[in-house]
Amino acid sequence: MERIGKFLSIFLISLLVLYLTSYANENRRKVILKDSSKDVVYLGIDKEYFNAAIGNLMGGAKDQYLALLLSQGVFEVSAHTPALVLEEDFFARALKVRILEGTFKEKTGWILMTQIDEDK
Repeated sequence: MERIGKFLSIFLISLLVLYLTSYANENRRKVILKDSSKDVVYLGIDKEYFNAAIGNLMGGAKDQYLALLLSQGVFEVSAHTPALVLEEDFFARALKVRILEGTFKEKTGWILMTQIDEDK
């Protein structure tokens, strides 16, 4: 009976590891960055800069946004740039992506979930 308990424990742990591994790999999908109104997409290097940039842009605080840009906490990428999704934050409606082409190739940043198209 003790053997069956150990076997079941190992089996359940193995299933959990497989599930978590597949979930992590599922998030890593190639996307195309987009913006409906401009030719540029704004990214924050971390969630704090991302939230500040979005707040400044939505509130029309261009001077504060420029300060974030100059501090390199925010960067701009051309629309239609391919990227790889690394993380998702459903509460913030944001994605962490790695840029795959261009000046900021290999750089990571946070964007709004609405600023992507699935790569087909």
